[in-house]
Amino acid sequence: MVIYSKKQAFSFTINTDGISVSNKSKLTIWPVFIVINELPLNIRFSIDNVILAGLSVGSEKPNIDVFFNLIVIKLKKLEIGIDITIENVTRDTKFFSDFICFR
Repeated sequence: MVIYSKKQAFSFTINTDGISVSNKSKLTIWPVFIVINELPLNIRFSIDNVILAGLSVGSEKPNIDVFFNLIVIKLKKLEIGIDITIENVTRDTKFFSDFICFR
């Protein structure tokens, strides 16, 4: 990908919002999605480019501290950097969250 050859760091946006399974059920689902901001806007939110980072299922809005704790641990590792190989080229690539939306 052309973007990758130019950059070794990427930013992403994290968002979540809950939905009830049905009107008669108290069960809610809260997915956490990540999108990479450097992708062109016309493909950024394509299902192939949206990452499911977490999922909470319960009877109420999740506790944000508990809900995001494991995700934050993984995100800290991405800030340090991970090796990514594309077309036989390996680079230490870093990822940073610039915005989190929790509704």
